[in-house]
Amino acid sequence: MPLQKRDNDALRKFMGRVIDFLLDARPGNLNSKLTDVLNGIGKRVGVQHVYLFVVSKHKQRASTVSLAASSSAVADQASVQQVPLSIFSSAIVQSMNSRQSLFIPSSRKEGHGVRLLRTLMQEANSSGLLLCPVHSKRSLVGIVALSHNYGKDHIDTQGCENIRLIGQLMIKSVKSNKRMARQLRRHRRWRRIADAACDFAILMGEQDRILQVLPFGDKDVPDLAGVTIDSILSGKSRRTLDRAICQSKEERSPVSCDLKVAWRIDQLLWFRVRVHAGHSDAQVMLYFTDIHEDRLQQEQLHDLEIALNRTYRLSLLGQVSTEFAHQINQPLQAITNYCGTMQLRLTNKSNTAANTKNSIKNILQSVDHATQILVRIREFVQFKSLTLEPCDLTAIAERAVMMAENRAIDLGVALHCRWQSERNRAEQNRGHQISECWCMIDEVQTTQILINLIVNAVEACEGQKRPKPKVELDIDLDDDPRWWLIRVIDNGPGLPQENPEQVFEKFHTTKAEGLGIGLAVSRSVAEAQSGSLTAANNDDKGCTFFLRVRKVSKPGSETDEMDVIPADQLMID
Repeated sequence: MPLQKRDNDALRKFMGRVIDFLLDARPGNLNSKLTDVLNGIGKRVGVQHVYLFVVSKHKQRASTVSLAASSSAVADQASVQQVPLSIFSSAIVQSMNSRQSLFIPSSRKEGHGVRLLRTLMQEANSSGLLLCPVHSKRSLVGIVALSHNYGKDHIDTQGCENIRLIGQLMIKSVKSNKRMARQLRRHRRWRRIADAACDFAILMGEQDRILQVLPFGDKDVPDLAGVTIDSILSGKSRRTLDRAICQSKEERSPVSCDLKVAWRIDQLLWFRVRVHAGHSDAQVMLYFTDIHEDRLQQEQLHDLEIALNRTYRLSLLGQVSTEFAHQINQPLQAITNYCGTMQLRLTNKSNTAANTKNSIKNILQSVDHATQILVRIREFVQFKSLTLEPCDLTAIAERAVMMAENRAIDLGVALHCRWQSERNRAEQNRGHQISECWCMIDEVQTTQILINLIVNAVEACEGQKRPKPKVELDIDLDDDPRWWLIRVIDNGPGLPQENPEQVFEKFHTTKAEGLGIGLAVSRSVAEAQSGSLTAANNDDKGCTFFLRVRKVSKPGSETDEMDVIPADQLMID
């Protein structure tokens, strides 16, 4: 039976979990982690036997392929190690190099390469093998193979693409672990020479001039004696090194930092530098270890995490798309009505200059309204820097309620806003005006947090008969009057008693279609705004989420400062 849309969605969501799962992979546990990932792929596509092959390139001999891991026991896995890639037929190699997945039936004419693959089919007692190539920088680096009895149409193009992306993560982890293993071996070899095993060392003297370059092992390093350290460091890296030197002198102990070094004319590489500034007042010893490949891998994983966050935003946007469609339909309908009125007046020859000006003014206002709606949607789905500015919290809360209201109506959940009944009059207990709740937040990101909390609360109450399902949104001053407190209260099943904080963990979800990152991202954004997001079970039934935001006076106050937090510093996974 071919894959369903939900199977491809499950594969896509599984990819996000693989990122987090492989981050702590080490040479000692890598094989078991890869096996778990292959089992996860098989479970989501209904296939029991999944294999990961790694393709290696060599300088002096042809490329080879090795079986790195499998979801099932292989009789002689050691025999599928460093096998020449050319052992496969030219058709198979050509298909793999052109990024095309290939299904090989067990009845295919036997050759040396097909014979090797047929051995896997026979051990799995299957009738075919699907090969999904994995590429990096236009080169074939691996193959994910799935052995099953469901024919070539069982896994569609989208499924193969999702499997290929998961394969890229596994191959990156394999190569990273190989580099880690090599580095550990180098460290053990040269531990007697230096406290910090490294690729080379630099002795820096007065006026930051390099006195000597000391290579370790067979490293080929240029002779930089006589030049200053500024000639190989950028301005930012130089400032980082100066801070490390000052810290090392103050603490009288080695300090590590990461620097980007122009080691050669055409090379700009990342190095981890261990700084020893205690030898003498005039000399500093710097031990350099190449971490360029690891940093590139971290940046690639960061890009994947950003893409995953965008996927979450689009998923949330889909949940409230009905409301967005309703919002954009209002100005469009108004434009249609104004144009129809003008057309009718022109036909009846009853039009006047004043009527025309008024209709055009109304049309322009409706166009501006539609434009603002589209701008809000674009900002909502884009990953932007977190910009903090004074905002009216009640207006943001009302907009979030409006976006999530249709979802509550569809699920039969009553949605109440306590502050609405208090607007425009003083709140009796605290004596403040509920109609104006000014706070220092990012408007778009905070709207997203509130939508997420409301939709989660509404869906938690879905299908509940008694008591009647309801969600309440409340805004009030916190016990500390410097903060506003927003409460989202539901009467659903509540949080896990044994570990309520589990709901904020990455990839934890109780929904069949959930990504499990919404609350984790929401908490990160709340904390980046100097606020907080917590949750607790109610005394009777359900739970309450508490969002705290910093209170400020109205815009224009000279005592309030506006901060801009760059996107690369946001605590978003």
